[in-house]
Amino acid sequence: MGKPCQTATKKTAIDNLNYLGESAAKSQSSLALIPYQQPMSKPLLKLNQRVFVPVAILVAIAYAVATASASDWRMFRGSDSSGVAADAEIPTSWNLETGENIAWSVKMPGRGVCGPIIVGGKVIATSSAGNDNKQLHIWCMDDASGTVLWKRNFLATGRSQCHELTSMAAPTPASDGELIFAFFSSNDLICLDLEGSIRWMRGLALEHANAFDDRGMAASPVVTGDAVIVQVECQGDSFAAGFDKHSGQRLWQIPLTTTTSWNSPAVLTGTNGKELVLLQSTKQVMAIDPQTGESQWTFDGRSSQIPSATVSGDIAFVPSGGLVAMRNGEVLWQENRLGPQSASPVANDGKVYVIRRTVLACGNAETGEVLWQERLKGQQFWASPVIAGTKLFVVDLGGIGQVIDVSSKKAEVLSENEFGEEVLGTPAISGNALYVRGVTHLWKIAN
Repeated sequence: MGKPCQTATKKTAIDNLNYLGESAAKSQSSLALIPYQQPMSKPLLKLNQRVFVPVAILVAIAYAVATASASDWRMFRGSDSSGVAADAEIPTSWNLETGENIAWSVKMPGRGVCGPIIVGGKVIATSSAGNDNKQLHIWCMDDASGTVLWKRNFLATGRSQCHELTSMAAPTPASDGELIFAFFSSNDLICLDLEGSIRWMRGLALEHANAFDDRGMAASPVVTGDAVIVQVECQGDSFAAGFDKHSGQRLWQIPLTTTTSWNSPAVLTGTNGKELVLLQSTKQVMAIDPQTGESQWTFDGRSSQIPSATVSGDIAFVPSGGLVAMRNGEVLWQENRLGPQSASPVANDGKVYVIRRTVLACGNAETGEVLWQERLKGQQFWASPVIAGTKLFVVDLGGIGQVIDVSSKKAEVLSENEFGEEVLGTPAISGNALYVRGVTHLWKIAN
């Protein structure tokens, strides 16, 4: 990598084109995405050094890895795009002033509106900083203690203008359990391993100069199989693309409508058990093969531009004309009164939940019948609700975290908890803990 630098010369860019992939290499005038802090790594063992480890230790390590994987929350709204951790038992109240049920908190300079992810005992989040928002940061914290294990810094290659409410760190990162894929509003896609070493980078703005919106972008990536998928829908060069997760090589690319949207793709299980990726475009919903980009089924209908589709098993709940439930592209029901405003819906145990302005509504997931409505405290809700067991957790823009018992025929608000700063990122769940990303802090809530 050479010495750390904040500017990229033409020679430096050409020397580092392998980080950008095949299309950028065709243009020697394109500048590579250059990190301005050298990732630090130190071999633990010499290559020819033999190490003998007792079998009991190996078994313990394998068990720990398996346990961590089972509780990972690897993408926006979880590893399965559902926003549900059915067996989690999270405290129903907390207090930042007294420290009640606050396992740890980390201050993250800059601004971030993404959600965190939890992978193998590590918590990953992003932020951006600087007057021009061009400083991009990827953070890794130890899940047990909150200690910052590493932080990697980059300079954006794409446009970094955005609305003051948001940030270049709007998309939630994704992981396959071994690699981290951080996507920024500047259309910079960065792949690192869990130790913070860079595997590859792509400055997609160098290939799609008109793929931007001055209010900022926000679609989070997903990863399934050997592909990481990004969705960039704007009034300019709109597209969705899949990249080989190991090399960054582009696998496929398809055009999208030239209307700005901020919703994210989701992973959906098809009829044959194969994982598909659900792309919610403003004029069409399509399920695609993540390796080829080929459409498996489509639904023609105008969809919402902000809330994203969610999945529960093989059913997709799509914000379109209210809310539409569909299986394999066939509409099961549509209900106008269940249309979410900004936060994405969440479904569990035969029910689907949406937030309309400040009202939480519950519908029958099989029929779309509205079962109950409950007015919540707070302002607009950008963060999507998540479910742990029979409790629904949601945080409004002003930082009021509310816990709602949804186990009976009517909602019961159990607590209201102040975070004291704006919250736009969707919370994460791992084990029996809730992780909330404020614009400058990250909190772990646990007993």
